Order: sequence, then C-alpha cells, then structure tokens
Amino acid sequence: MKFPKAILIIAAAFVAVQLLSLLFISVALTPADQAFPNPEDPWIAVYYLLLLLGFTLLFLILIKFDLEKLLKAIFFVSIGFVIFFVTTVLARLAIDSTDVWMILGLVFGIASVVALYKKPEWYLIDAIGLVMAVGIVALLGISLGILPVLILLVALAIYDALSVYKTKHMLKLADGVVDMGLPLLLIVPKKLPYSFIENKPKIQGGEKKEREAFLVGLGDIIIPGLLPASAFWFLGDAMTAVGLPANLLVAVTAIIGGVVGLLVLMGIVMKGRPQAGLPLLNAGTIIGFLIGYLLVFGLDISWII
Repeated sequence: MKFPKAILIIAAAFVAVQLLSLLFISVALTPADQAFPNPEDPWIAVYYLLLLLGFTLLFLILIKFDLEKLLKAIFFVSIGFVIFFVTTVLARLAIDSTDVWMILGLVFGIASVVALYKKPEWYLIDAIGLVMAVGIVALLGISLGILPVLILLVALAIYDALSVYKTKHMLKLADGVVDMGLPLLLIVPKKLPYSFIENKPKIQGGEKKEREAFLVGLGDIIIPGLLPASAFWFLGDAMTAVGLPANLLVAVTAIIGGVVGLLVLMGIVMKGRPQAGLPLLNAGTIIGFLIGYLLVFGLDISWII
C-alpha cells in the first residue's frame, strides 16, 4: 500500500518521540526522577488505569454540563506542568542553579499555555504536544517496570477498543479536545496552506466532506512508547551479538513493532472510519518487544518479573 506524505510524517513523528525519549532518559533523567517508589510493582498499572478512568469520567461530566472552560483550565495547568518538567530537567544539564531551572521552567510553561490560548494553530499544537510526549514517555518509562507496562498496554488496548466501538465515549472526548484546540493530538495537514482554527474536523457526526488533515491522539504515541522506554531503562546494557546494548536493541525492536502497527492503523484510517489506535499500536509494540527480548535473553523472564 502506498501511503500519502501525511501518513509518513505521522510515522516519522512516532519514531522521533520514541527515540528522543530514549535520549532524554540516557542524558537527563536519574532514579531520583522516578514518579513511583517501586516501579516493579504490577499494581501500579492498576492504579494508573483507575486514575485514567477517573479523569476520563471527570472530563465527560464537564463536557456534558457545558463546563468546557473548567476542563480547558485543567488541561492548561497539566500542559504547563509537563513543559515545566521538561525544561527544568534539560536546564539542569547545563546550569548549576535550582533557581534558574525553576525560572526557566515557569517561563516556558506559562509561555506555552499563553500561546495555545491565543492561537491554537496546528503547528503550535503539534510542537508543544510532541515535546510533552517525549517528557511523559521518558518519565513514565523510568517509573514503570516492564511487567506493569505490559499489563497497562494490554488493559488500555482493551479499554480503547471498548470506548471507541462500544460506548463511543472516547469519540465524544476526542471531539471535545479538537474543539478546544489542545495539544492532545497530532495534526498533519494533507496539504498546505491549512488552518486548524478555521477547519476543525469532527470525529463524530457523519461528516461527508473530505478531511483536510489526519489526526492522531497523543496517547496513541505516548502509551506504546512506554514499553521501549521501560525496556531501555530496566534491561541490562551488555553488548549483544549485533553490536548494540541489549536494552537499546530490545527498545528498537519494540519501536519497529509499533511502527508496523501504526502503518496498519493508518491504512484503515485512510478509508475514512474512526479507529481505536491502541489495539494495533500496543500489539505491534509488544510483539516487537518480545522478538527483541527473545533474541537477547531467550526464555529468561527474570528481567521482566
């Protein structure tokens, strides 16, 4: 199948986020940055899933009762915090002053939110969203062991399928995100010039006209990326027969698997139907991870559990 340029750009962005998150982990993060005290605890996946379900329910309630302003405020605070985190972590690589880190983090965090509020155009949404994705993948990747990540990916794939095909509430939430112009999706125009502000697509509603841009939820990039990031952090870095460290080799095969899942997904999306992304993306990533893991560690599952 021949993919249009926009699809290839999405695939490139997907790979870039995964590779940059590995670079971010290797040069900027330390064990002190881990969000959970015991990353190997499989119950973390359950807690994370319950937290995600709780936030989803909250967002749907706010949308139902026309409280979009409050919902947008919550998202803006979250966006500012993630940009603050990424900025401070990068700043500490070059500057030996906590005060300067904090100031830079606040400046970039506030500036990002203000820019999105004033002009939520597609290129700004994409740029901020991709930076956020790298930071979130890296932070959660070092904070969740391989087993919790595997549990989480399987659970979220099932949830995503149910929420898109059965309850359809994820489609409603996606429309709300599109309307608010938040960096929770990647927007790739089919051709330029294109204005997202003037041509916001609808996920639901039986739209008949041809879409002018492809949309991919940021979660469809972040969630699969947790597995290669976790593998890179938690697996050993002994050299393999192909000349790559074991952790990097397994991470790369997981990324390749995710890309294959992404291309299959995009082939379906090109037919014009909204699709649950995580079943294919997570499946591809897990299969790629297992192939790489078996090549390096064989049937020794001690690295996983």
